[in-house]
Amino acid sequence: MTDPHDPNSIPMLTDVIVPGRPPLGRPGETHAQAQVETPHEPLPASQPTAQPGAYTPPAASLSGTAPLDAREIEFIAERLRGRFANYLRQDARAVIEARCRDAIEEHTNWLVRQVSREVMSALEQEVAGWVRDAVSEELARHTSRR
Repeated sequence: MTDPHDPNSIPMLTDVIVPGRPPLGRPGETHAQAQVETPHEPLPASQPTAQPGAYTPPAASLSGTAPLDAREIEFIAERLRGRFANYLRQDARAVIEARCRDAIEEHTNWLVRQVSREVMSALEQEVAGWVRDAVSEELARHTSRR
């Protein structure tokens, strides 16, 4: 698992991100770095608002800085892609394998319970027949002696 306080960690689906609120900084990260990496800023009141939850790119700037050019956007996208690929090669693999093991174990346990239930049912019926036959034979043998 990754440490959420690690500046190189990848945000998880469980991280809470609130639109319009600056993200919580990670240790060692400056406010400017956090703003460049997560360009979420509320729209000025003069612009129409989008539907709740919809991403709207920043209009002109990020807190007084120049807008990102294509090279910077490409750099950020490549960095995120690299971090995600690294996560998939390492931590995600362990998580996926653990979940697969759990699912296989759960399914195996379910199968064992089902087979056990079927075997017990068949044995109950068979044993009941054996007991009935043994009692009948014993009664027949007991009545023939009289």
